[in-house]
Amino acid sequence: MYGKTTNFFKSIHDLKILTKGSSYFTVMGHDIALTKNQNLFIKVPEASYKTGTAKELIDNIIGYLVVEGFLPKTKLNKKVSVWVYN
Repeated sequence: MYGKTTNFFKSIHDLKILTKGSSYFTVMGHDIALTKNQNLFIKVPEASYKTGTAKELIDNIIGYLVVEGFLPKTKLNKKVSVWVYN
């Protein structure tokens, strides 16, 4: 049987408050919280920092979200805030 999985940002009380009203989903196996102001919270595994692939992974996730239309601010050359947790 499969257990119910919870988005990382909904499972920790302080982060749930910080990201209240966000859209919660998973991209490429990583939990994402996207606020109404298009601030982006990404959960990246600590192992990717140890192997040096974290920046590439984060760039790929952001690139995917831009292409799929989740971050329309970027098409207007506006900045999007990104927080990364491990």
